[in-house]
Formats: sequence, structure tokens, C-alpha cells
Amino acid sequence: MKFKCYLWGSGSDWEAICTDLDIAVPSGSLNTTKNLLDETIDGFLHVVMKLPLNEHKQFLKRRAPLFLRIKLLTNYCLRPIGMRFLGVSSRILEYSFSTSHSAS
Repeated sequence: MKFKCYLWGSGSDWEAICTDLDIAVPSGSLNTTKNLLDETIDGFLHVVMKLPLNEHKQFLKRRAPLFLRIKLLTNYCLRPIGMRFLGVSSRILEYSFSTSHSAS
């Protein structure tokens, strides 16, 4: 499974979100924030996979609100020309979190 994630911030103030699962974390550095989000997603999936199969879908299909997904994607697309939209810091990164957990 792959999930779309974004990191944004600067200095010692970073945030990250997995927009496909609506899971977010704050932290003090880019690497720490990414690692924390990855660990949080992995822990969430570990718990979900222990649930009965008929309950998996409701937990794996809980995307972030559309407005937030549009805001992050817009900021990510505008970053090469140095533009910011709706208050997201000047540095924004996109990545995919991949896991070995299998969806049912």
C-alpha cells in the first residue's frame, strides 16, 4: 500500500500529514517529523490489520478534508516559483509512504 504524505515547515517547526489517512504529526526537524509520521502510520496500519476484515475499509478510506488536500497540493506545485498559498511555510515536500501491510 502507498499513501500520499506532505511535510512543511522550517527551522525547528515542522508538520507532516498523510492525506490518504488523515494522520498528522508536529515535530522539531524535517527528518524527525518524517520518521514520526512514518512510525505513526505504520502503528495505525498494524492496529487496523488486527481488526476484522469488514472493518478495514472504514479506517483505510478516511482521507483528509478536500480543502486541506487542495491547499497542500497547490503549495507543492507552486514551490518552484517561490509562491505560498494560504499560509503554508515556504518549504513543502511530498512523498509516498509505502508499507508491507496488505489491504483486504
